[in-house]
Amino acid sequence: MAKYNYEFKKQVVKAYLRGEGGYGFLATKYGVQ
Repeated sequence: MAKYNYEFKKQVVKAYLRGEGGYGFLATKYGVQ
């Protein structure tokens, strides 16, 4: 089973593409390791 579902990953990628932050910031914001 996948650790993160497709919709969650899509949400994080869209946030990155909108310029909401870099990898580190978004990882912390969404609780991704």
